[in-house]
Amino acid sequence: MSTTTSTSASRPVSASSSLMQDVPGAFPESSSPPTSLPTASTQQSLSQAVHARRAEYTRPHKIRISVGTWNVAAFKGTERDIGGWFVDGKGVMGQLAELKLAPSTESREQDEAADQSALDEREAVPEQEARHTRTQSTLPKGDPGSLPGGEEVGLYVLGLQEVIDINSPTEALRPYTDPGASKKFKKAVQDALPAGYTLVAEQQLIGMLLLIYAAPAVASEVKSVSTTSVGTGVMGYMGNKGAVTARL
Repeated sequence: MSTTTSTSASRPVSASSSLMQDVPGAFPESSSPPTSLPTASTQQSLSQAVHARRAEYTRPHKIRISVGTWNVAAFKGTERDIGGWFVDGKGVMGQLAELKLAPSTESREQDEAADQSALDEREAVPEQEARHTRTQSTLPKGDPGSLPGGEEVGLYVLGLQEVIDINSPTEALRPYTDPGASKKFKKAVQDALPAGYTLVAEQQLIGMLLLIYAAPAVASEVKSVSTTSVGTGVMGYMGNKGAVTARL
């Protein structure tokens, strides 16, 4: 007489699995490990893919940008010189006037000779200071302008400091920005620019003022404009010190 004994090891079954066994249409358990899912695209990989195909949706276009900055020190009448200096390139130092882009040495020498001849007619500094008054422009007479301006420029970006007297506690610690101080500068720039130029961005923080004007052909392409300011002055946030910025 022989006796056969058999043993079987049962695999533990979870409660959820045992409940699902009697549900019609339930998926049978698989003995093979699950296949790995494809890696999802990340923000970095998507950005790289978009950048790699930028030629399909961008149209490169070169423009000239004029950038100027001036601490006007709350001096009355400075707005009268904004147009001649910033737009027409007058009253510029000789070192800056020599910054010329020319295709050849010969043409550069011809340009420099013509510019020097015109600059010889410009009013000298002693004569300019002798006639200086608060009611007259400080730009030298007879100055033909030494830098590109007018319709040659696609974007004019002007940053001014101390458009109000920040030494005055009333102005420096004002909890809001008074737009009245910027109106005279905006009008002066707009009057000096060729017809059709548009103010596309502006930002003011107490005495700091940022103005950006675009030519007619450029203004229609300016999108997603955003501006902001941050004060870092008294108590770490007042606007007597800080910054203004714009993104186009």
